Amino acid sequence: MNLDNFADALCLPSPLEPFTPDWEGAEHVSMFVKRDDRIHPVISGNKWRKLKHAFNLTPPYTVDLDTGSGSGLSSVLYSQPSSVVSFGGGFSNHLHALGYLCNQLNIPFHAIIRGDYTKHPSPMIQDLVQWGTHIHYVNKVTYQQRDDPAYLTSLRIQFPDALIIPEGGSQVAALKGVQEVVNEIDIPFDHIIAPVASGATLAGLTSALSPTNTLLVSEC
Repeated sequence: MNLDNFADALCLPSPLEPFTPDWEGAEHVSMFVKRDDRIHPVISGNKWRKLKHAFNLTPPYTVDLDTGSGSGLSSVLYSQPSSVVSFGGGFSNHLHALGYLCNQLNIPFHAIIRGDYTKHPSPMIQDLVQWGTHIHYVNKVTYQQRDDPAYLTSLRIQFPDALIIPEGGSQVAALKGVQEVVNEIDIPFDHIIAPVASGATLAGLTSALSPTNTLLVSEC
């Protein structure tokens, strides 16, 4: 299975459903919930949004579509990475989603996990093991180097040609995916309310809004 095949099976665009709470004054406001939790049972919420374009960072190759007609048509396709490396804690939703995706795409995945859960693996880690993930437990000091250029260089030597995805999936490529949350909304709106953590969701939503829209955030 490749990424396009996997994406075809997802519930996209995610549903936009009316929300009618029994709060005082709620009848004066039209509210809707963007149900990104319905995208997929495992890779739901912002996880798919933040990961989908990361896999398109690998070098593209061109396929000749000219079958003798002289049209000269060609298509640029993206090859899948040889392996993937990422970071998280023992209960990381990001690692869980990424581990499942790599399993479905048959891509070796290396999860660098803060702390040693050898004796008591969390449910998330148990799933990763079932999906064939290579688990690498590191101490707190080593984990704190996850954004250090020298440490990342050592990982590239250890895992040649691997796609290294930052903790939480927070990367430039994630912004494009998160922007699609806004682009899928087909009704006029004034405000978006969203929880944020690492900041990638905040940045992606903000970059897709028009000057007349407002983003209200809550820290999760």
